[in-house]
Amino acid sequence: MFLLFVDDLPNTVKTSRVACYADDTKIFKSIDSTTDCIALRSDLNDLVSWSESSGLIFNQSKCKYQRITRKRTTQHSYTIDETPLESCDTEKDLAVWVSSNLTSDKQVGKNVMLAHI
Repeated sequence: MFLLFVDDLPNTVKTSRVACYADDTKIFKSIDSTTDCIALRSDLNDLVSWSESSGLIFNQSKCKYQRITRKRTTQHSYTIDETPLESCDTEKDLAVWVSSNLTSDKQVGKNVMLAHI
């Protein structure tokens, strides 16, 4: 039933890609310029509008952003409904830890700990 409610969510954004799994939603975009940053912010605003009109409000305490690159780039900030999003260095995505610098340190560390249990 939930899938019927979120079926049109990916069509809400114009320039980014959306990945949904159960009640987890990710929006992602390559940010190579200030224009890309502005486009992502616009897509985030569109998602907020969609969530309000659909009655499925995002849990802002769980919303974060992650910059994944090995290059030094300009930092950008993002908000949802004017609330700043927290930046994170690592994030778990379907049992795989993804790090901002593309290393597997946290994933390997977790697997080693599990092997000793």
